[in-house]
Parts: sequence; structure tokens; C-alpha cells
Amino acid sequence: MVHIASSTLAVLATTLLSALSTHAEQIPICTDASCAGDCPLNLEAYLSPDCLILETGELDNKGYELNPAGGYIAYFDIPQPASGCQYIIGSGAGCGAVVGRYSNAICTRQAWTTTLSFSYCCGDCGGAGDKVQGTPVEPKLIKRDCSSFSKEDQYEITGPSHSVSNPVTGPADVQISTTVESSRTTSFSSSIGDPWGIISATVGVEFEESVSTTLSYTFQVLEGQTGYIAWSPTMTCVRGTLSGCDGLSDENGQACTPKKDSNGEVVGQYNFVSSSRKEAGQRKRAVPFTH
Repeated sequence: MVHIASSTLAVLATTLLSALSTHAEQIPICTDASCAGDCPLNLEAYLSPDCLILETGELDNKGYELNPAGGYIAYFDIPQPASGCQYIIGSGAGCGAVVGRYSNAICTRQAWTTTLSFSYCCGDCGGAGDKVQGTPVEPKLIKRDCSSFSKEDQYEITGPSHSVSNPVTGPADVQISTTVESSRTTSFSSSIGDPWGIISATVGVEFEESVSTTLSYTFQVLEGQTGYIAWSPTMTCVRGTLSGCDGLSDENGQACTPKKDSNGEVVGQYNFVSSSRKEAGQRKRAVPFTH
């Protein structure tokens, strides 16, 4: 996950007396020591008073070298800063302590196990060992669009469940009358801007961001059962590979959307989720959902 953190550093554009700027540089994070090959991540490095915090999880499954001490090893392709300015890398809680200062363009190696921060400072930026000032705010990560999708498989799975009743003990006939929201899902990384769009255009499956479903059903709870009733949508999933992703490597994954019947209603099933110890081994009883 990536965070932006505020600091109180002054910003210069062309001289030390220049006005504050909102310009942002793109900083590729690469897998090779030349920074000329694969750079799966491109992050926005905002001018002070912002610093960017990168957690190691954002590098998962992107081809970065594993660090024997934990985390990853990667290479920052740092651009040439303006005169009197420098890029600063920090490590540790918050924006962390300074571990690198760069006044010239360089491809620099970094290894870390928790988080790294990245900021652009002009003027009085302090000395080595200083803390990078700031507190986390909203995440900002450059999104990359892809140009093509190669389908490998299409299938159905059971989606996340929704509790649709209070706890109940049988025998009882429970009247279900409620509305639930089911959302599309994807295993593609957060670096991909719109995986659903290119997949939909390729295979003809429509991926709605959210679908509202009205449930009206009588569920019979058997004698001796104690628990609650849940409902789960059936999801239509497409698996394949996205490619041509603006400098990112090809990525394999899946995208899923709630399945609808001929009437446009979401297909799903009810489950009784038992909390009774007497029913160990029989904790769920599924009933298909029909209108």
C-alpha cells in the first residue's frame, strides 16, 4: 500500500526563492541494476510538503528480488533534481529516518523489510540521520491501463456471504426480507487502472461495479439448529492475462461479477451457518436462491 505524508519543507522551482509548485515526478521502481529493464511500479513523487510511503506488499508478485532479510530488493530510477533540491529516501515508522539523499540522477539500489518513504526537498533539507517529517494521508498510486486481454478460462464461484438474519434457534420459519449489495472483484494488482474494461471488451462479460439485490424468502431452520442465515451471490469469473500495460509486465489474474438470471436478478444461495457445537461437521446447510 502507498501513502502520502505531509512535511513542512519549502519548495523551489528554479531558484531558492521560487513559489510553491504542485508538479509531480514519476519515479520508476525497477527490478534490475541498470533501471533500463522491467520497472513494474511507477510512483508519483510529489514536491514537499508531501512524502510518499511505500509498503513492501505493493511489490508482491511483480518480479522483484527477495531480500534474504525479508522484503525485497529494488532499484529507484531517480531523475535529475533542480538546483538546490534533492530526493530523500527514509525508512521506519511514519516517514522514517533518512537513509539516502540524492542531488543527481541515479539508479539506486534499495533493500527493505517494512516501509520506505520518498520525498523531494529544496533548500534547507537537514543533515544525514534526520527524520523525514510527515504524517500519512490518502494513498496515491499511478494507475496503468492495458491494451489487450487473453482469456484462459471462464467459470463460476460462490461470492462473499451476507448475513441476512438475526441469530435463531430451530424449529423456526424465518422470513427474509432485505436488500444486499454485491460487487465485482479482481485479483489483478492495484497498479492496473481498469482491468474490467478491457476484459469486458474482449469477452463480452459486463462487470457492474455494484448490484443491488432484494431478497424475499422463507428459510426453514430445523429443530436443534442454532445460528444465522447468510446469502451468497454466484459470481461469473474470467481468468486470463492482461498485456500492453503502459510499461508494466504482463499480469495473470481473474475478474468476477455477480451472475444474473434472465430477469436481471442476481443468482445466489442461502446458507444456514450453525453456531451449535452439537452440529460439528454439519455447520452449513445450503439452499439455492430462486425468485
